[in-house]
Amino acid sequence: MGLYTLYRIMAPWANLPPTSASSPRIIAGARRVAAAAFVAWFPVRF
Repeated sequence: MGLYTLYRIMAPWANLPPTSASSPRIIAGARRVAAAAFVAWFPVRF
């Protein structure tokens, strides 16, 4: 899984409209998924 693929997956989450920011649980969940995906992807690079 390349960095571009990871970006394509996370880009929609980063561009959420301000109205969606009213639910912190979704934002926290998205950040948790992003962090987990990055931690899982990072060691594969090396």
